[in-house]
Amino acid sequence: MFVAFGGSTGSLIPLYAVGVFLAFTLSQAGMVVHWWRLRGARWRTSIVLGAVGCAMSAIVFLIAAVTKFTAGAWVSLLIVVAFTTVALLTRCHFDRVDDATALSASPAPDGESEQTPSQVSNLVIVPVSRLDRVSVRALAYAVSLRQPVLALHVSPTEDESKRFRDYWDAWGSHVPLELV
Repeated sequence: MFVAFGGSTGSLIPLYAVGVFLAFTLSQAGMVVHWWRLRGARWRTSIVLGAVGCAMSAIVFLIAAVTKFTAGAWVSLLIVVAFTTVALLTRCHFDRVDDATALSASPAPDGESEQTPSQVSNLVIVPVSRLDRVSVRALAYAVSLRQPVLALHVSPTEDESKRFRDYWDAWGSHVPLELV
């Protein structure tokens, strides 16, 4: 900001005043909300002190913003509005994601119902480049998940495909194989 204002520190004072008193106001408002939610010992006194501090710093903020608006305070206000807008849009996005992924008693809007883990069924695809100890252990692990399993082998040629199918059949074809 120092460069944007041509090195004039006098022009930065309105920016500073608006920013500081806005921060004080928001901080005090946050403390009022905090004590309202917590309601611990002497919470009423804390709310009153926080509300008085919020009101006083808000008055100074408004006076500084109005009187120094043309002297550069508009830049601070513009930045605050931009950051607040981005923050609110981000919050709305996360609220929509939370609503879309939350479990509820009623069916989802898209007609899907929530499932218990025992109702979930997935197809486990195990890529097998060659039939060796590693691929056999991967297939054994996939079968232990108690889900449908499919072995997948990608062959560059028909001869390689036939050769792999022969190995697979000799092994016993314990798992369905798809050749591509």
